Amino acid sequence: MRKVIQFLTFSLSLLLVFSNRVPYAFSESTVWDLNAPGEYNVSSTTKIKLDGALGKLTVTGLTGIGSLGDNATTELEGANDVMVIGNYAYVVSVVDDGLSIVDISNPATPTHVGAITDNGTTELDGANDIQVVGDYAYVVARFDDGVEILDISNPATPTHVGAITDNGTTLLLGPTGVDVVGDYAYIATNAESGFQILDISDPANPTHVSATSDNGATLLANASGVDVVGDYAYVTSGFEDGVEILDISNPATPTHVG
Repeated sequence: MRKVIQFLTFSLSLLLVFSNRVPYAFSESTVWDLNAPGEYNVSSTTKIKLDGALGKLTVTGLTGIGSLGDNATTELEGANDVMVIGNYAYVVSVVDDGLSIVDISNPATPTHVGAITDNGTTELDGANDIQVVGDYAYVVARFDDGVEILDISNPATPTHVGAITDNGTTLLLGPTGVDVVGDYAYIATNAESGFQILDISDPANPTHVSATSDNGATLLANASGVDVVGDYAYVTSGFEDGVEILDISNPATPTHVG
């Protein structure tokens, strides 16, 4: 059987990076056939090499466009996760305990727009992961043992809307991953080796829906990340070197699938 790898997303990314350079050896629909090894020029400095024997694709010559480091204005020390929506990058920092919003409309010169850090109101200590949906950013805070919801409708002044922390009902001790779909936030909790579902239909008042923790059937020990697609949540477990798949079609009763 021929080995064929299709890199649609990869190709689109390179098209953006090299949009002002020489013509490409590929397009959005390029299919790389590893039975036809060789080198393909992306630009005068960048090449893609196909090695059919090893089933490997190698890219060389990529260069950075721009960058922004931590300074007196930004809150980027210990930058841990990023999400990009439109002209803005939303970056959470586990050391600076906050969210920085960066204008990336010109990738060569990203600029600071706004920031918010942990304080007496917010729950951002150890900000570890972020999801942005509409006018809201959902941040899990590893050391505050909770989830912070921020209004980012004005990127220059992100503001606190609501939060929920670990208690006798929730499993939010040491959260490290979050995904948001519809009215629900799905949280991977590292310290409690669990999975938490929150109702976020009212961003000012997120509430517990359900939770499940590691047991003899699940692989949730030191749960680290989560992604939700359709009726399923895919949760990574660093301690058990595996992935747990949960049926979340009924958010009140997430169940082990595989």
